[in-house]
Amino acid sequence: MKKRKGFTLIELLVVIAIITVLMAILMPTLRNARNQARTVVCQSNLKQWGLIYSMYIEENQGFLMDWPSTGGYFNCLDNLYENMEHKIINIRFCPMASKISDIPYPENIVRGMEGSSIGLRKSLEGNIGSAFKAWEWIEGQKKYYGSYGISHKLVHTIIWMTPYEGGSRVTNIKGLNIYGLKSHNNIPLYLDSASPYSLFLWEGQSPAPTEEEETHCCINRHNGGVNSLFLDWSVRKVGLKELWKLKWHEDFNTNGPWTIAGGVKPEDWPEWMRGFKDY
Repeated sequence: MKKRKGFTLIELLVVIAIITVLMAILMPTLRNARNQARTVVCQSNLKQWGLIYSMYIEENQGFLMDWPSTGGYFNCLDNLYENMEHKIINIRFCPMASKISDIPYPENIVRGMEGSSIGLRKSLEGNIGSAFKAWEWIEGQKKYYGSYGISHKLVHTIIWMTPYEGGSRVTNIKGLNIYGLKSHNNIPLYLDSASPYSLFLWEGQSPAPTEEEETHCCINRHNGGVNSLFLDWSVRKVGLKELWKLKWHEDFNTNGPWTIAGGVKPEDWPEWMRGFKDY
């Protein structure tokens, strides 16, 4: 009878080494494929939000809901959410940020004007999100949560047409009529965000020094960008530096100081953003 011959120790180690190398090569590819799939799901969520918002606007003769002086933006959405809870629960979260953060909102969540302390003092109860964590907003007995944010000035009608100057404003007026706006394909409505709303005060608003300090939409959630729903109901990925090229309000200069046309230099950006595409 012939004697069976097994693997030697050296041969076994070589096989293990080859498998290890193959795994090291394949893991980044698999990770990228998984993240790409999540990006597609995120964009699908935003397209569904586009259908919801477009129906609301059509039923209200072109008017978007407004942020009232009492309550908050989500009080405006109560009618939108009514009898739809089971339908929208799964599209509130980007798959990259489906778990709710446990970090409370900071005292001042509006940032951007150098040497200024303007902004919203702590008026939000709940937890601030991040690139990979969802936010939570508590108002009275209600809790709202998600990983997308509304463009603040679109639902804060009185400051769509005027620069933000701080202080209190009366805003319990009829919402903005989007039919009269131009460049719908460059006006963001709803996008990946660490907060319930995304706020660009002016074209000179500086980026956060570190990614951990960003409290709005300039977060590296999708490989250097965020997904956004625009007022023409299109959805696409927006580069983080491209955020300064979007039309956030009527007076927003899309060729401001944080754009190539405005003269920004690579070294002007905080270190965590320098490797991203310039616009």
